[in-house]
Amino acid sequence: MNKRKILTLLTALTMSMTSMAVTPVYVVAESDTAAAVSEEDSGIHFNVKNDCISVELGLNTAVSISGYDDSKQYEVGESPIKFTVDDESVAKVIQVQGKLVNIKGVSMGETVLRAETPDGKKASVRVAIIEIPPVLTSTALTNTTTVTTTATATHVTTSTVIYDYAPTVEFDKSAMKVGEVREGRFYNPETKKNEGGWVEAGTDNISVEYTEGSDIFTVRALEAGEAKLGCWTKGCAFTNYVYFDVVDDEALPDFAPTVEFDNSDMKVGETREGRFYNPVSGRSAGGNIKASDNVLVTLEKDGHFSVTAVKAGSVSMEITDNGCPFVGHVAFTVKDADTTTTAVTMTTTQLTTSTVHIDYMTKVEFDNTPLNVGEVRKIKFGHPNGETEGGSVYSSSELIEVSYEKGTNSFEVKALKEGEASISVHARGCAFDPTVTIKVVSASKLKGDANCDNGTDMADVVYVMQSLANPDKYKLSTCGKDNADLNGDGVTVGDAQKIQLKLLGLEENNTPTTPTTQPVGVDTTEEAVKLIKSYDLNDYYEGYRDSLKDMFESFKKDGYIYSFAEKENSEKEIKLDSDFGGSKIWFMPRMNYEDKGIMYHVCSGAESYQVYYYFIDPEYAELDMKDYVAERLNIKNTKIVGDKYVLAELGDSDLIVPNVFFKIDDSHYCKVRGNVSESEMTSFLDALTSVKISFTDDSEKYPFEAEYVRVYATGNYNREPVIEMFNSEEEFLKRFNSNSENSKYNEKWFSEHKLIFITLEEGSGSTRHKVTELTADHVAIDRITPQVMTCDWAVWHIYIELDKDAVISDNFSAVITETETEDLVA
Repeated sequence: MNKRKILTLLTALTMSMTSMAVTPVYVVAESDTAAAVSEEDSGIHFNVKNDCISVELGLNTAVSISGYDDSKQYEVGESPIKFTVDDESVAKVIQVQGKLVNIKGVSMGETVLRAETPDGKKASVRVAIIEIPPVLTSTALTNTTTVTTTATATHVTTSTVIYDYAPTVEFDKSAMKVGEVREGRFYNPETKKNEGGWVEAGTDNISVEYTEGSDIFTVRALEAGEAKLGCWTKGCAFTNYVYFDVVDDEALPDFAPTVEFDNSDMKVGETREGRFYNPVSGRSAGGNIKASDNVLVTLEKDGHFSVTAVKAGSVSMEITDNGCPFVGHVAFTVKDADTTTTAVTMTTTQLTTSTVHIDYMTKVEFDNTPLNVGEVRKIKFGHPNGETEGGSVYSSSELIEVSYEKGTNSFEVKALKEGEASISVHARGCAFDPTVTIKVVSASKLKGDANCDNGTDMADVVYVMQSLANPDKYKLSTCGKDNADLNGDGVTVGDAQKIQLKLLGLEENNTPTTPTTQPVGVDTTEEAVKLIKSYDLNDYYEGYRDSLKDMFESFKKDGYIYSFAEKENSEKEIKLDSDFGGSKIWFMPRMNYEDKGIMYHVCSGAESYQVYYYFIDPEYAELDMKDYVAERLNIKNTKIVGDKYVLAELGDSDLIVPNVFFKIDDSHYCKVRGNVSESEMTSFLDALTSVKISFTDDSEKYPFEAEYVRVYATGNYNREPVIEMFNSEEEFLKRFNSNSENSKYNEKWFSEHKLIFITLEEGSGSTRHKVTELTADHVAIDRITPQVMTCDWAVWHIYIELDKDAVISDNFSAVITETETEDLVA
């Protein structure tokens, strides 16, 4: 006999009673097999009565795996097993939990559900999506009725639909004393029965006693701490977890929560707010409210709640707080809207412990506007009563990428492809899990919009430079790459420059509009000082020169610039961001809504920041910082943080790039920008301090002689110069062990001279150097490179000889400028 099982829906049943309660009936060819065995026959199998799962179109069905040994308890959305469906246009994996998978019927047809364990075991089962004819959907339809007929000579089975719910658990979740024993009950919320299941302790500080098949269990408290209890019964898709505290005997006084609520008569349609809390601590540890069905109760954070009167009648509310052993009770009356109410004094009564159970659904806070391809959005979730203890997030969609850190109450979604994607979200302590639907649309097509926020600004310039300098840390999305590549040759530094020119009001023919300005970049504060002291306007476009001259002369008039570092004894380190691909320091001439100043690219730990310092515009000098930001910079939406910081609020608090403004002195102010949260920004500001670097134009220039020696390269490549100072032969010999490299540096020589010794490592032997200036605080060196360089690594020793009487500062530094020769090779 052909052993293949043929699944056929009997649609031509002859019934004499149209109200007869039935479920879908199937004809299955005769078979000797009672359980579905995997095609791979690897020791695991799906727990079904035949080799096919029947799922009603549009509904969900759960099925579990047997044969895989894993005793770990998993939250909803967590599973060590990989579940997949061959054809997701027919059925989709909606949710997983451990060995359990929940699938949904999408369209009529058949497909295959597959499972693979971490050790390589595989199982598969056929899935058939069916539609129940209208005659089979009467109001008397149940999940367990079996209809047989003599019309066939084959086995007849039924389809059991397992809905999306966890078992109801009746258990007092108030704190238990160590040694206390407490009884609980659990059951299927639809049938109100327990037809088999399990109860397990999720933490080591409790023990559980349970007899299989019973709906009663007992819990014994062993030691203080948070406790977790898990219950599951047949017919339910998910496990219900109960959380409560175990405390030492002396820590648990006998009291009910204090309830603040006006229990005078309410009118139908009226809403009233209230609060409950632990009378000892003065705060709520979370809890539940059970109320009559003629009011609607909404729990909020920290024990706050609201009550809406739905219909007339007496109302009784039982209120439990997780930190109180007893239940608070409030009673009042709801009357029709035209009934006169009489004020009654509120009372709070202590009652004996009672069982309260409310099936909460996870609360999800998210922006449901369409998500652009390449865009990342943060989504918050949690328990509706304010508890935030983590949970799980799951999505099988290929349209999005979900990033979730276990134990937190937020996750990030990155849009990959156009379409609609769904995410199942579970918060600990909630019985029901909502599905979040996100629509992904075409990303921004705006040229220059590198971060795909549908706008173009300096953030796009910075993002392009960061992606070039550190692509592992700063990755351009597909949308970002398309928008940032302005000339079709890939994303380059030139694209960042073109975006910047666009922001400055320049057309493609380089005809300046307004404002007429150009930021100027350098890499070190030494280069910045040197540029201020010896700038040449001929180096810049003619249309920029007025604004550049005004900026440089303002710095000269001050006689100093500010740089930024961490405060003394601060745990944070703040320094120029060596990972940033472009210049680390930018001179910023005055623009329409930006004052002249300097921008520093700095980092602190793994985070990058932009720290600007500006000259205060004299026309607005009398304003405080908040008003200055509003009037001069045209930023209206701000708030004060701390005593001196003005925070510009640019959007949702979890998605903004904070801009913080504060005064440095009467003539200068600072702006700090970073892609961090407000709390991280505040921490950075607490560690930040300004450092004044003074300079004059009449620094004494010392006469010197320089010698350049190339030596064998060893060690790690480092372009930063190493400066050493020698005042005696003894110091020199300690460093070199011998003076064979340059034997003239003996005792007699050091009696009339001192020596500055600089080591420079170069990536090419074609690079040359020239010392151009020597003062008490710095040495200026030109790094000269040809247009074509050799690929050999070179180390250079530069000997700078000067008079014995020359005074050298303790903060002596090297200022290196880059010069490219017109020669093709060195």
